[in-house]
Amino acid sequence: NEVMFMIIDLNYNDEDFKSKIINLEKGIKVINVDGDNIDVNKLCDILENIKENVLVNTKVDEKIKEEFSKRCTFQGFNRSIWNMVKKICNENVNKSDIVVDMTVGNGNDTLFLSGISKMVYGFDIQDEAINNTKRLLTQENVNNYKLFKESHDKINEVLCNEKNNIKLILFNLGYLPCGDKSITTMHDVTLRALCNSLDMLKNDGLILMVFYPHPEGKMEEKVVLDYLNNNNISYETYRNTINMNAPYLVVIRNINWLILE
Repeated sequence: NEVMFMIIDLNYNDEDFKSKIINLEKGIKVINVDGDNIDVNKLCDILENIKENVLVNTKVDEKIKEEFSKRCTFQGFNRSIWNMVKKICNENVNKSDIVVDMTVGNGNDTLFLSGISKMVYGFDIQDEAINNTKRLLTQENVNNYKLFKESHDKINEVLCNEKNNIKLILFNLGYLPCGDKSITTMHDVTLRALCNSLDMLKNDGLILMVFYPHPEGKMEEKVVLDYLNNNNISYETYRNTINMNAPYLVVIRNINWLILE
């Protein structure tokens, strides 16, 4: 069924404002918020829990942006750490850039990256993942991509012609959604992949790594953070919950060019 594009008006001062804005009907794309004495802090608390792809218009938009900047957060952050991934990608990648999806999975991340970049390269070791991604990108009429059925630690070999030319490298670690959970990224390969990615980046490039709390994911987290800390490579950590067993994001910027020995 076709979903109607909907715009609604809400009043910040209504008692049920929070409930209405968090529990939006399907199809709502724009919310106009009016009202007196809008508390920017409280409104931002609410906006962190609403859909990231809904446009909210208020008379305090600039103050909201300032508050989100202070919090290192944004609209929809509490719903999914992936909203922060998309925000960072959107802020740093443009249509002249080359990017890499290190685990294509079912193709959703590759599709997103294709829409903001000049070219996206994708890696995965599973036929199912490569086929699912090709199918999705074909359905969406995407052609600015190339997929490799290779382990992502081969990035420096497979993409040797792109050395120092890649703007963003995305690691969405773990296993294939709805696939065989016994096949997962492994800590030793992930560490090699990270090290082999370092001198593939442009000077202003960055690496995003999303860690998951399953046992191998915990090991990936440990070896990667140990490596970064031991080599004085700066990074930022983004969590959207106090639950330490939830997925979270590590962003590596302005790195020293190091190669794993």
